[in-house]
Amino acid sequence: PGITSYLPPALNINGGHIEGFMDGIYLERSDGAQVRGVRIEGSTRYGLHVMFSIGVTLERNQVVGGGVGSAVMYGRAATIRDNLLSGHHGPMAFGLLVQEEQLSLLEGNRVERNTIGVLMVAAEGAQLHANAIEHNGIGVLIDRAPIGFETARSSVTLRGQRFVGNAADLAVAEEGAALTLRGNSFDRAPPFDLDGDGVLELPFVATSAFAAFAARTPDLLLLAYGPGITLWQQLERSVPGWRVAPFADPTPRRASDSPPPLQASLPSATLAVLLGVSALLSAAPWGMRRSR
Repeated sequence: PGITSYLPPALNINGGHIEGFMDGIYLERSDGAQVRGVRIEGSTRYGLHVMFSIGVTLERNQVVGGGVGSAVMYGRAATIRDNLLSGHHGPMAFGLLVQEEQLSLLEGNRVERNTIGVLMVAAEGAQLHANAIEHNGIGVLIDRAPIGFETARSSVTLRGQRFVGNAADLAVAEEGAALTLRGNSFDRAPPFDLDGDGVLELPFVATSAFAAFAARTPDLLLLAYGPGITLWQQLERSVPGWRVAPFADPTPRRASDSPPPLQASLPSATLAVLLGVSALLSAAPWGMRRSR
């Protein structure tokens, strides 16, 4: 790692440029540590990597073009604010992973052009507020805990996010996850604002079974704008009995930008494979099930 910290008193890292290390900054048992204004590029693994720490603050950092992303794990009360997390590509690369972290706050971050924007695993009491989550494969993925930790559950609140240009804004692959959405902006939400107050008249469901399935097979996200998948997602949003229906934002807003027809950041596949899989998914979307 570029900087390694273990049990430091009142660690404070301000500014600097870290490039090309395995981990840009690695903090372990570094309670109260503060990392501000650092640019981290080209880490072969994690840009920012925080483990077993309480009350860490990560603020105004730029983590770009790494192998996996950044991770905050096995701690409590992390504050992650006003960071840029961008350009992490790979089968399960992410802008930020929050795993078995209690009471984390993600606020004002820009998370863009990653395979997965924010990955939450057994994240209890997580608060996401006013983040820009744009042009990722999956915007936010709530994933199930690893084998042996199945009793852990995510409880995540999303308020005031801006979802633009993601192949899927939200995917929920964890049974029993508690998810609250309120006042988020979506570029796919229908523009039904009859009274002009900025709040749309109809609740908006930002997730789908396809999104949860594609989170495990990112190449399938290239099909997210196909007519068969679009129709299936519309049906899920419209039928109250579907599992995705409870994950609705009752006070959504309309984001002004429209998604591009294809996300350049997603993994590529051959045209023949895409056409074949697209035909199968369009013809039989009910066959998609998330495997354990």
